[in-house]
Parts: sequence; C-alpha cells; structure tokens
Amino acid sequence: MNRSFSKIRHIQEANQRLEKRILNETTEFDVQGQQINVSDDAFKNEMGNLADPKCKSSYEPYFNDAKKWWIDWLSSSVTKNKFRKNWNVGTDDKIDGMKVDDLFKKYISTINNIKLVYLTKNADILPVDALAGAIAALPEYLFINCPKHFTGEYSAKEIIIHEIQHIIYRIKPLSPTEQIDNSIPNINFFVNMLNKKFGLDIKMVDYNKISKNNGLKYESYLRWLKIVDDNKNNKNDNYDCETTEKMSNIQGMRYFFNLKPGQDLTLEMLKPYINFEKPITSNLDVGWFLSCWAKRGFGDINAMLSRTNQLAMQDPQNNNTSVA
Repeated sequence: MNRSFSKIRHIQEANQRLEKRILNETTEFDVQGQQINVSDDAFKNEMGNLADPKCKSSYEPYFNDAKKWWIDWLSSSVTKNKFRKNWNVGTDDKIDGMKVDDLFKKYISTINNIKLVYLTKNADILPVDALAGAIAALPEYLFINCPKHFTGEYSAKEIIIHEIQHIIYRIKPLSPTEQIDNSIPNINFFVNMLNKKFGLDIKMVDYNKISKNNGLKYESYLRWLKIVDDNKNNKNDNYDCETTEKMSNIQGMRYFFNLKPGQDLTLEMLKPYINFEKPITSNLDVGWFLSCWAKRGFGDINAMLSRTNQLAMQDPQNNNTSVA
C-alpha cells in the first residue's frame, strides 16, 4: 500500500523542478531525439506530434468531460459568491483590478484552450516521477506522462480535474492561500510523537485524544503514522500540505464524491479511507488530503471539514450534506 501511494507523491515537486528548468533561457528538451529550446517555435510545433496511442486513448475520451465539469463549477453563482466573500471583494466587484465575472470568464477561456500532450519515454519534458503536469511557462498545455500511466488504477478524468486546478490557481486561487492552509490545523504534539519511537504510553494518550471525533481505529492510526514517517524522507516533505495541492485534492474529492456547488464533504464520506476499509490508492486526492491531516497531527476532522467547506466552493446558505 505504501509503495503504491508513494508513486504519486511528487507531482507538485516535479512541476516545481520543471518550472525552474523551463523558465531558464538555456533550457533544452530532448523531443523525439531532437534538442529543442523552449523559446523556439519548433518546441510548440512538436507538442502536437508526441502521442502514445494507448495512453492517448485512455485520456482523450474524458478530456472534454473534465473541462465541462470545471466550467460548470465555475459558472455556478454559488462558486462566484463564495469567491467574493473569501476575497472580501468590494462594492466595485473587482479583484486585482478585474471584475469578478471577467476573471471567471478568463478561467473558463483558459480551460477551453488547454491541450493535452501525451509524452513518451523519448520526451524529456516531465521528470520521470510525475504522473502529469501543468506548468506556468506553457499554460496552454497539460502534460500526461504516459510511461507513468496507471491503467485502471486511477481515473483519467480525476487526474485532469486535479491538474486543471493548478492552472486556475496560477491565474488566481479560488480562496486566499492562508485560508486554504488553515483548513487543516497543525497539531504540535504530532511532531514530538514521531520522534518518540512510538512509545506505548505516548501513543495511547494521543490516540485517545484524536479518536473521539473521527472514529479512527487504533491500527489505522498506526498505519497513518507509518505513512507520514516514510514520507519524511522525500525531497519535498511539504508536498502533501502545499496549498495548491490541497485545492486540487479538495476539488478532486468533490468530483469523486459527486458533489455539486453548495454540497459538503462529510466525515462519513472519508471514514472508509481513514480506516483503510477502502484503499487510499483508489483516489489520490482523498489519500493526499488525509495524509496532510495525519502529518499535521490528526486535528478535529469535523472542524477541518467545516473550514474546507468554507473555501470558494461552498454556499453557506445551502448545506446539503446528503450526497455521498
């Protein structure tokens, strides 16, 4: 389980490394055996020629559906009104000098213009450990790393929805980054707990504290500790709690649980994954969201979900939690 979960850990880290490389004037990529500089027109021309047929057939049928899912979400007055509230938009209805409605039109126009690029092993565009990538230097492309494609394990539509959020985030996050970060509280005792070699007396005290409000079973608690401890050795230890990743995870979960604007994520939806009754590898967004929760100390999950549902995707006037 841990090995499979770790496979998808570095999407954001890989994107960050790629951006540093791609923004460098001298950056070149090996595209089908030809060295092409990112500043050359030939680079973009080659993008349309890189396609693994099997990989392409796994993603292409879901691309328009994923874009439509996002466009429908952004077209909702619920989403726009929550955006206005979270960003404290004034009576002029402007943010960063732009009307909110115009900003949302920009989101939608950007999504409509995205092109999928299916990379082969001969294309040095994404690092080998990235499942997919959306990068600032080439915002019109969403790269799919075909050698890392997990046939049947992850939803192609889910991956596309996740990555589109990164593109939107670079235009303007749907909620302030501080609000996103604060949606999952950081409990100090957890850091100390990891350094104690899991002494029984420490574990039992802390476990009793955190199990009351979330139904976390003791054996599941230990498994989460192991996952977080294993992830400490990765280069980007903050990956699972990055604000842009959390927004992608939240939006991906809303798709996964078939939620509409105005409907909440609930504890009952997450419990099977919290206790590993369902594999966390079956949905990367649920897995990473809970990984951040565990890493930050298993805070009150109901309070965490309440804050999460107050991000720019939720209508406080319509708290329909019946959708599962």
